[in-house]
Amino acid sequence: MASSRNFFLLVTFVFSSLILLSSQITVLESQKNSSDLLAKACKGDYEGWNTNLCLRILKSSPKIMSSTDRVSFAVSIIEAGIENATNTQTYIKQRLNDPKTVDQGLKSALNECIDCFEAGISSFRSAKLEINGTDDNKDYISADYDLSVLYGQVYRCDDFLTKYKVKESVVSIGLKYVTYFSYPALNIVEDLESTSPPPLKF
Repeated sequence: MASSRNFFLLVTFVFSSLILLSSQITVLESQKNSSDLLAKACKGDYEGWNTNLCLRILKSSPKIMSSTDRVSFAVSIIEAGIENATNTQTYIKQRLNDPKTVDQGLKSALNECIDCFEAGISSFRSAKLEINGTDDNKDYISADYDLSVLYGQVYRCDDFLTKYKVKESVVSIGLKYVTYFSYPALNIVEDLESTSPPPLKF
């Protein structure tokens, strides 16, 4: 009887150990996937690009870091970009509605910036739909285009701030974050594009 109980305890211990080991392997694989995806996303060699800042921004999002494949990773980055751009646009609207905002140059710049961010948000959303479709309906080429033009759309806001000699730190930070969400998402989309079969021709 004691022998049977000991055997049962041994089997239970081994089974529990296997479950624990399996979960640890899954966590390690997930961490490796996230690390590989981060390296691809934050790769950049143009002037002014800060890889360490990119890594810090992406790592600060639990949703981004919990993504284990390229599609969900890109979509999570885009969703963070939409949230950032929307929050910045909301701030701009609040500034315009503030009775204390009386400077005409400031108003002109902020009005232009609203349209710039609206265009950027629209491009983010289009890219998300194009990436997140069914396997037969994913359009990485269009997503690539939308993310490529997004930076120029939104950064026209910076041109207007300069034109009207306006300093708005919140808007400037929002613009920087647009870069550090759109460019990494673009890197992942281009990676998906390079490894996906060409569309079927009928």
